[in-house]
Amino acid sequence: MNLQQEIEFKGVKQFFQWWFSELEFLIPTVIKKVFFRPQIQLNFELKDQQLTVTQVAQQSTAAVVKQFPLTDTGQQGFERWISKLRADNGVHCVFKLNPGQALEKTVILPAAAKDNFKQLIGYELARITPFNPQQVYYDAKILTLPDDLQVKVYLVVVPRKVVDQAMAYLKAWQIPVKQVYYTDTSEVTEAVALQCNLLPERRKVPRVRNWQTYSRLGLSALVVLLLATILFFPMLSQQYFLKKVKEDVNADQKSIRNLNYEQSSLKTQIADANLLIAKKKAMPDVLAVLTELTARLDNQTYLVGFVYKESALSIEGYSAAASSLIATLESSTMLKDVHFSSSVKQNKRTGLERFKIKMTVLST
Repeated sequence: MNLQQEIEFKGVKQFFQWWFSELEFLIPTVIKKVFFRPQIQLNFELKDQQLTVTQVAQQSTAAVVKQFPLTDTGQQGFERWISKLRADNGVHCVFKLNPGQALEKTVILPAAAKDNFKQLIGYELARITPFNPQQVYYDAKILTLPDDLQVKVYLVVVPRKVVDQAMAYLKAWQIPVKQVYYTDTSEVTEAVALQCNLLPERRKVPRVRNWQTYSRLGLSALVVLLLATILFFPMLSQQYFLKKVKEDVNADQKSIRNLNYEQSSLKTQIADANLLIAKKKAMPDVLAVLTELTARLDNQTYLVGFVYKESALSIEGYSAAASSLIATLESSTMLKDVHFSSSVKQNKRTGLERFKIKMTVLST
């Protein structure tokens, strides 16, 4: 395979022809003979009581010209030669008319007629040629579009008698002609002339697909399927792998988010617990406060109410000298802001003074 050669493709067909020709060396010879028989074109001409057969030149072979006289001996020689040729090749038979047997002409038609130009030429044939449609076989090919108003058409016309006589000879020799064309190189090139077929529909050989054709189609489809598998399977596998990875990443991200949320909640709970512990450690417990009050109050004082919430302490009770309790309690390093929350009242029955005192307990 020459990788340095510049390659130009004019269509899908040309691309696959080039692709197959470059990979042909990989196919075993036996398989190529069975499934990929080379196609050759044979051009037939009837001239001077002879059948001239030209095997069109291909990339690896030169043109071969054979002549067979229109006799029984010539027919037998032709049959032996064509049998050997058909053993290894597919044959496409084309008949070429002799110079002067047909009429070529260039016709200018309105651009609007380009979609049905052959039908229009059939109507106008008697005017633009010396023949009417019943006397001839004809075909046409659009050459160019000179402008938006006109279309240039190549027309070739041949008397039916000329083609019918030639087909009678070829049929007797069992030659399945698929195309009849004409050119004298005055109007168009032979390549353009070959795009026209003067063979009438009733004489065209029906296209029959044999087992080799179906085998080639099946093998070609298999090759295309394998090629598509080779090209696209890694991509599909990679896409599936990427999708799987994305799903795993999304699941991990969700787990991470849940873990972060739980961690944040746990931190908040720990902080709240630490705060409560700190507050609890900062404030004296109830037993310490009761111990301090017991140490400060005399035996003539007793309590009937005790409320201790956070740092606020409220006591209520009776004392022989309630007014002196303020000074007594303020002398404690644990208490401050000691004051009566209500007026002192004396109990007439016991002679003791009822008091209500509030204070603040200091943190340790």
